[in-house]
Amino acid sequence: MPEKYVKLNAAQWLWLSQDEPNPHQQAVVARKRFTLDAVADATLAITADSWYRLRVNGEWVADGPCRSWPHRMRYDVLDIRTYLRPGPNEIEVTARFFGVGSFLRRTVTPGLIAELRLRDPAGQTTVIATDATWRIAEDQAGLREVPRAALQMESIEVVDARE
Repeated sequence: MPEKYVKLNAAQWLWLSQDEPNPHQQAVVARKRFTLDAVADATLAITADSWYRLRVNGEWVADGPCRSWPHRMRYDVLDIRTYLRPGPNEIEVTARFFGVGSFLRRTVTPGLIAELRLRDPAGQTTVIATDATWRIAEDQAGLREVPRAALQMESIEVVDARE
């Protein structure tokens, strides 16, 4: 998975509006539906504090993000062209905020940000970025009151499949 310092021009950080200052172990699901004709290139830059799982049209694409310092977040830059199709498409991201640091990362503020740059065969570019048009909700299946795997790691992930 390549990683780069990239400048996102249109994307905005997403998370739920809430009064909870440190939503320890909170997980959200963010979705964006869009329609496409032909696509020549499709590059998605994505990151989250603290973790994300990306699916495009129901297929798992990647987990992330790559390691970085909170003051200069790095983005995973992914070619997702093969996951897209003519007609309706959907990007779905499950993101989880650990709420505690680990030896792998230091959490700061819950958030998810992504920017998809599409180029059609004629060379026209379209940008689909995280903004207020994305649907976002708390992931009810992810349990929040779970132990840490170890002092050096984040909390374990426990999913209630009934949800």
